Order: sequence, then structure tokens, then C-alpha cells
Amino acid sequence: MYPKISIITINLNNARFIEETMQSVLNQNYPNLEYIIIDGGSTDGSIEIIKKYESRLAYWCSEKDEGYGFALQKGFRQATGEIMAWLNSDDVYYPRSLFTVAEIFTNHPHVKWLTGFPSWLSEKGFRLGEMPNIENSYWRLRYDLYLNYSRWSRIRYLGGDFRAIQQESTFWRRELWEKAGGCVNTNFKLAVDTELWGRFFRYAPLYTVPCILAGFRWSGETQLTKVKRNEYLDECLKALEQEQSLLPILNMTALKLRFYSAQLFKVCYYFDLPMGFLYPWLLKLPPQLT
Repeated sequence: MYPKISIITINLNNARFIEETMQSVLNQNYPNLEYIIIDGGSTDGSIEIIKKYESRLAYWCSEKDEGYGFALQKGFRQATGEIMAWLNSDDVYYPRSLFTVAEIFTNHPHVKWLTGFPSWLSEKGFRLGEMPNIENSYWRLRYDLYLNYSRWSRIRYLGGDFRAIQQESTFWRRELWEKAGGCVNTNFKLAVDTELWGRFFRYAPLYTVPCILAGFRWSGETQLTKVKRNEYLDECLKALEQEQSLLPILNMTALKLRFYSAQLFKVCYYFDLPMGFLYPWLLKLPPQLT
């Protein structure tokens, strides 16, 4: 009744958070879960934490590797699930997220990959942002605007809106993974997700689910997204250029015009004002899933 979901968590010396991450996966009590941990040879107590839960893991190992992408690739080679995702060792899934994902994929066979609304956590685990209370008319307006901002298409993504597709909130079918090459690109050291999303967009639209599936943790000054921010953004641009090079010249010209329009219109441009239905139509945004 439940499709198998494979979740990969990679870790290196993140004992502060890895147990909370693992519990957020295992405490889902999803009946067809394949949970895989790839550790890069931690020396901070992470291994002892992983061993506490090893009876509930499909696979785990701890050995030195060549970095983020290589560790992910090692994990996905072990994965056999129909639905796939990865969760970094300081992020968390919210309760019943996996059941929600399974139900959506089961009820919507045309959906090949999906993402939830972005959500952030402080270093201590406090939520910093989430979907607003839509019963209030003011928040209802903001919610409607946010829906448009949270929806994606290949045109929008290659036009530069690549920073808000949160990896921990994104899930995909194995068939899409295999169409897109069945691997992560290990030439990318940081922007592995950005490059992978670009390949996914070649074959299927990304659907947005109007709920919160996971939380990204801002875990301090040592976090790679802070320490190597510029390198990450450079890799993101490289990934986009790689995908843009596959487009016809006319489409590339349209992307350039869209980029400069975004600089002029700012909020009105991104939040679908005042163009109404025209904006989603122009950008070929898929409908929101309910």
C-alpha cells in the first residue's frame, strides 16, 4: 500500500544535530522506509549516535570520502526506493511528511517530483519561518502571493530563481532520477542540488505542495552555506549556464530579457502583481497540488 521511500543522510562531524535529524526520519513510523546514512569518517561522537539506531537503518557506513557529492552518490547507489530524497545531518522532517509525500505521488501519477513550502530553523531548533495562518484575510493575501512565488518551471529556474528550491523539502520518483542520469554530478562540490534540479527540469515540471515538509537549519558560523557562500553561488551559476547552453537561441534571449525585467520590477515581478494569471501562464508554472 505504501511506496518505498529511500532517504539518504550524509554526515561529517555533526554530532550536535545528527540524532535529531535521524529521529525526525525514523519517528515518522513510515512502514516502507529505507534509511541510509553515509558518514565521512567522523571523530566527534557521530558514530556512536548512528550505532544507537543501526537496527532501524537499511545501510550505513563510515569512511573517508572525496566530499559531499561523492558521499551522496555512495548513498544513492544503495537506494532501491520508488521515491527518493536526501536530508542533511542538521535538517529535519516534520511529522507525517513521508506519509504526505507518499499520498501525493500515489494520487497524482503524473507528478515526477515535488517540493514543499520553505521552512527554516534556528541553531537551537526554533522555527524561523513557515506558511502563514490563512484564516486571517491579511495572511490570506500573503499566502496567495507566496503560492505564486513558490511555484517553479524550467524557464523560471534557468532565469535565476534557483536559490529557494529547498533540497530537504524536495522528493522525486526513481524514474525521473534514472532519466536524468541516475547520479549526482560529483564535479560540483557544493551546488549538487542546483545542478540536479536543472537536469530534472529537462524531463518534468516541479510541483509545489502547499504544506511544510521539512526544515533547513541555520546551524552557526561553521555552516558551509555561510563559510563558502561565494563558492556555492559560483557553482549555482555554472550549473545554470550548463543548462542554458542546451536551449535554442530564442529561448536564451527570452531568459536574458526576463532577468533584466526582474531587476526592474522586483517584488511586483516575483509576486505575480499586477499581472494576475498572465505571469503563471508566461512562465508555464504548473498548478499547485492540493
